[in-house]
Amino acid sequence: QTGWPIILNIIGSISREHNDSLIRQAQQCLQLVVTDFLSTIPICYLGILIKVVAKFGFQEQDLNIALSAIGLLWNMTDYLFRMKEQEHQLKNVN
Repeated sequence: QTGWPIILNIIGSISREHNDSLIRQAQQCLQLVVTDFLSTIPICYLGILIKVVAKFGFQEQDLNIALSAIGLLWNMTDYLFRMKEQEHQLKNVN
């Protein structure tokens, strides 16, 4: 079993009722997950991660957090594209 769904659900449980400091801390945790641990997250949990990142992108309390979430989505898109390229190259070798 993996703990990723639990971690992502905890980070994603942030709502506008929470104070700004807590929202920023959750965003920093999310950024750490995407920038440092994305390659360790099983593909079956990437949908949860995308929803959590999107939630931060839609929040209206802090524009910088929303813009940062867009950057995280770009990082994830780039990662998925590179994975597909590697898979394609492996198929061509075989």
